[in-house]
Amino acid sequence: MSLLSAFAQGTCTAADFADGWWEARRAAHSQGERTSGALADLLDRVFMVLEDYTLDPELREPGDLTDSALRERIRHLVAPT
Repeated sequence: MSLLSAFAQGTCTAADFADGWWEARRAAHSQGERTSGALADLLDRVFMVLEDYTLDPELREPGDLTDSALRERIRHLVAPT
């Protein structure tokens, strides 16, 4: 959650966020961590947003999220309603 917050606040790069997110999710999953409820929904939404992001800008295709578009989508997900 700290990585998610740091990225939404602009204190880490999109590449650092994406790398760190995938690493943290793999580690949590391999350790048997499971979520439910609103937290699970948020994590699923972040996963879906990251599916549209390519770390290497040279490999991005039309329709892939840019770094700034990724940050905006994540900010929207974590913004209080």
